[in-house]
Amino acid sequence: MNDRPTLVAVASDGHTNSMAGLCPPVFRYNSGAEYHASPRQAIMWGYWRDLWREMREKADALGADLLAIHNGDGPDRNKHADGYGLISMERDEIVRLTVEALKPMRDAADVFLMNRGTEAHEGGSGELCELVAYRLSAYPNPETQESSWYWPQLEVSGVLCSFGHHPISNSTREHTRGGGANRTAADLAAAYYRMSDPMPQVAVFSHVHHWEDSGLNHAMRVLYTPAWKLPEAFSYRKGFGYKREPLGAWWWVCDDGRIVDLQPWKREMSRPQVVVL
Repeated sequence: MNDRPTLVAVASDGHTNSMAGLCPPVFRYNSGAEYHASPRQAIMWGYWRDLWREMREKADALGADLLAIHNGDGPDRNKHADGYGLISMERDEIVRLTVEALKPMRDAADVFLMNRGTEAHEGGSGELCELVAYRLSAYPNPETQESSWYWPQLEVSGVLCSFGHHPISNSTREHTRGGGANRTAADLAAAYYRMSDPMPQVAVFSHVHHWEDSGLNHAMRVLYTPAWKLPEAFSYRKGFGYKREPLGAWWWVCDDGRIVDLQPWKREMSRPQVVVL
C-alpha cells in the first residue's frame, strides 16, 4: 500500500448482539425465528452504511487505498448482563450476526483489520473477535498468525500509526473533556522516547464511547473513537444516559510519509422528546 496514498478509517464499539448495538435490519436465528432491529437501530444502520459508502468514494476520488480498522468490541456477549438486553446467547449466532453487521465496512475496504476489545464482551482472549475476523478474512497478525490483533503498529504510506482498544486514561466530566487523550498522548510519547522506538504520528483508542483528540499538544496525536451503540441500562446507571455522543469514525489520508488530512465523520442521533404534561 505504500506506493500510493492510503485513506485510513477507524470505527469501533459496535457491540453487535446488544439490543442497543449495531445491527442489520433483520437477523434470522438458527431456529428460523427473526430479530428485527429497533427503529433507532435502523437509523444507526443507515448511518453505518453511509459511512462506508462515503469512505470508499473518498478513497476512489483520491486514487487511494482504503484501510478500514474496527478497533474492538465488535461482537458482544456481555457477561455483566446475564443475558438481558442481548439478541442471542449462542456463540455461533453472535459471530454470524457480527459478520453481517461489519460487512459494509469489510466490503468497502481494500485492507480490513480487527482489533480485540474487552473480554467481558468478546470472551476470553477476544475469542469472538477472532472468529469474526477469520470469517471476514481480516488482515492477519504476521507474528501470531491470528486474524485479530491487540496493538497493531502499521506503517501506512510512510506514516507510522498505532491502534489499541483500551486507553490508559479517560475523561468523563464535561469540564475535563479531552484530558484523557492528552494524558495518553503524553504518556505514550514519553514511553516511546524511553524505549528509543520510532514514535507513531497518530494513535487511536476506543472503549470509552466518546470523542477525544489531543490535537497538536504532544509529540504524537491521540484520538478516541465513539461507540456505535445507543444508551442502555449501564449508561443510565453511570449517569451518562443524557450525554449523547455523535456516531462516527476518524479518518485521515497518508501520503509519502505525511498526514495530509485528518477529520472526524459524525452523525447525530435524535435527542429524547420533551413530554408536555
